[in-house]
Amino acid sequence: MTGVSVPLTSYAGGYLAACHHPQNVTAEEIATAVRSDSSPVSSGTGVIRFRGRDITSASRRDLEPIRREMQMVFQDPQASLNPRKRVSQILRTPLRRRGVANDRTEAETQELLRRVGLQSEHLNRFPHEFSGGQRQRIGIARASRTTTAASGSSRRRHANFSRYARGVSELTFPEPPLRAQGVLLRPWGVADVQAIVAACQDPTIPAYMPHIPSPYSQADAISWLDSQEPNRLAGTRLELAIADAGDERLLGAIGASNVDMTQLTASVGYWLAPHARGRGHATWALRVFARWLFDELGLARLELTADPANTASQRVAEGCGFHQEGYLRSHLRFHYTTGERRDSLIYGLLPDELT
Repeated sequence: MTGVSVPLTSYAGGYLAACHHPQNVTAEEIATAVRSDSSPVSSGTGVIRFRGRDITSASRRDLEPIRREMQMVFQDPQASLNPRKRVSQILRTPLRRRGVANDRTEAETQELLRRVGLQSEHLNRFPHEFSGGQRQRIGIARASRTTTAASGSSRRRHANFSRYARGVSELTFPEPPLRAQGVLLRPWGVADVQAIVAACQDPTIPAYMPHIPSPYSQADAISWLDSQEPNRLAGTRLELAIADAGDERLLGAIGASNVDMTQLTASVGYWLAPHARGRGHATWALRVFARWLFDELGLARLELTADPANTASQRVAEGCGFHQEGYLRSHLRFHYTTGERRDSLIYGLLPDELT
């Protein structure tokens, strides 16, 4: 693909890349470049992020599940639209590929046109019946994510239920990243390894969390990070870092495990590094994460367990509205530390109980 420049425009702390082709570069050539078997174009400095995830050096396998989330708007709208298809056909094809039910496509296509300033009567027209600017708007409508047209938690729950019913199990990162009262929930990265190791030297973390090795090494941190993506793609677990909203310095961890989209349930867990405790960070992180799990995944119940001696974790749960529902005897085996079995308190939270 020759004659193509990619100028970078700074905005909101990042960069917007736009393709410019002084020569006649076809839509197919651009599409081939974006969907090629190679990783994204390497950069000398900087980071390429998609939905909060660093994909600068992502492999083909890592990029595969997110390519279907990417869309393009071409500079030449006339060449990018099939002249033999009506606008309704042009817009409905990607909707159906994204899993929108047939009985919803009519309403969704009308909504897409409305959002770009066109009318429902335009659905039956062919591309040549529009001006260049109008054709560009159709291209933008085709590339738009229709899920953003939905509003209200009930519609989001229906969309997610349909998605998982079709066997699409992958969990996506919150977009935009979740923020509340000075904390930011973001995906983990290799740059967090040393901070993870430092935090997990605190004896109280493995004392209350049986899956965390003690002593904790750099190899343990890397192994944990490597396990996250397969679990996320399988739809069973989603791990996020709790970070300072200002400098993104690591404060702790929060995650959802045992995600069950049939029963619409999940378990949540969290920990904070010693320097981050006593400031309400865990409470705010749990509150905003639980709201996202209810509203965006459509979950109907969250659970968490706490050691009877871990009163700090219990206060965090109760501060967000979790109710203690029972006492699990000999619940967990702490095989990394003492090897003993310990009891647990079990807490539950329903959507209308979150405080």
